[in-house]
Amino acid sequence: MTVRLAAAVAVAALLVAGLAATVVVRAGSGQGPTPAEDRRAQAAAQRFLAAYVEPSGRVVRRDQDESTVSEGQAYGLLLAVVTADRRRFDAILSWTQDHLQRPDGLQSWLYSDGRVQDPQPATDADVDTARALLLAARRFEDPGYLREAQRIARSIIAQESTVLDGRRLLVAGPWARAQRIINPSYLAPRTFTLLAQVGGPDGPSLQALADDGGDLVADVGQVAPFLVPDWATTDPAGRVRPTGPPLDPLGAPRFGLDAQRLVIRFAESCRLSDVILVANMWPFLRDVSTVGDPVLAYGLDGQPLSRETNPLTLVAAAAAAGAAGDPVRREQLLHRAEAMDAANPMYYGSAWVALGRAFLTTDLLGSACDNAVPGGS
Repeated sequence: MTVRLAAAVAVAALLVAGLAATVVVRAGSGQGPTPAEDRRAQAAAQRFLAAYVEPSGRVVRRDQDESTVSEGQAYGLLLAVVTADRRRFDAILSWTQDHLQRPDGLQSWLYSDGRVQDPQPATDADVDTARALLLAARRFEDPGYLREAQRIARSIIAQESTVLDGRRLLVAGPWARAQRIINPSYLAPRTFTLLAQVGGPDGPSLQALADDGGDLVADVGQVAPFLVPDWATTDPAGRVRPTGPPLDPLGAPRFGLDAQRLVIRFAESCRLSDVILVANMWPFLRDVSTVGDPVLAYGLDGQPLSRETNPLTLVAAAAAAGAAGDPVRREQLLHRAEAMDAANPMYYGSAWVALGRAFLTTDLLGSACDNAVPGGS
């Protein structure tokens, strides 16, 4: 059975069970989040901001050599929006612009020992930063944030995407365009749809990143247990092949802490086909999270590749549970992720515990599909 046929079968099954309607409701077409869910998400965001953000606005990976990455700065911006903390948002933004931002608006990805260690951008940080700025323009009623979001979005199109076989594909950074290197978890369909609303002439290209990204994931995911890889490449015709990471492209592909973010990003998508892709992962994630805490990496055949754990894996399982129409299991898994993070705090796990709550259970980050944004249609 092909991946596309498997997805079609899953769609039919969900429609019969009435779960597709549940997915649409979660996306904002009727039943909104509760005040209690907002408070839980804001509390998780506050915990991350208090633990990892310095007064200067620098987000520090305290468990990873006290270094800073552009991804972390973007997470801080998003979580400052969740808490409606403009002072902290501006501090994080100012530090990022002073230390990481390049003239094109993109961000150098790695900073440590008082300087930038690698000037190349990582696309996910630029995408998340643009979304944070767009939402800050609405939350704090400041059009300056919107203009900066639009500038970054233009650079993402120009330098961090390419067109293959009629599809606009997001690559991992400007450095990845020639070899067409893709990190599927950088794809954020809801973000690109929000940016497309205010993108002006860039709107169609931004929406294409949302739509074509879902098709790419359908191509690269395995039929059973339908796991996507951390890294992939495409050939000139646009055919996708899972790979190891850029420093070891011949290594075995894995469903690790990169790919697990995709489950969350696609669970908040407004395209039913994207949510179905996530629902297809639920049987595997349900099984590995039922017998204990899932490990942080699996082969694409579902075999564990580690004994270590990370709260992100439980948040990904929660996202899949919600996509499959089981909000009770979603909440149980989010609670387990919070407990794991409390017992062994880690920058990355703490960030995704907070982001997962905001993306999956609230509209604090613009996840509802009937959202309007400043200047949007």
